[in-house]
Amino acid sequence: ADSFHAALWDGDAPVAAGRLHFNSPLEGQIRYMAVDPNWRGLGLGGRILACLEGQAVTAGAGLIVLNVREEVAAFYARHGYRDVGSAGLLFGVIPHLKMEKKFANL
Repeated sequence: ADSFHAALWDGDAPVAAGRLHFNSPLEGQIRYMAVDPNWRGLGLGGRILACLEGQAVTAGAGLIVLNVREEVAAFYARHGYRDVGSAGLLFGVIPHLKMEKKFANL
């Protein structure tokens, strides 16, 4: 109930999804972004991201943060996110970066 989910479907199969929750009234966090490998490169991730960002800004957030695998950081950079440092290792082996994007209402 405290999160907003966005998904795109091909019939009854999800092909892209993401979740937004709030760390505070002014800070949203995007988590669990995924696009089916067979559907990558078609702009679906950008559509999910734009939807989640829109929800965050509409709710009053001026900052969105996320932790991403290093190999997908360029995707988020293309969408205006900046690298703010290491987010540690997921499961002790998968390097993640913390990224953020500020909006005009901050």
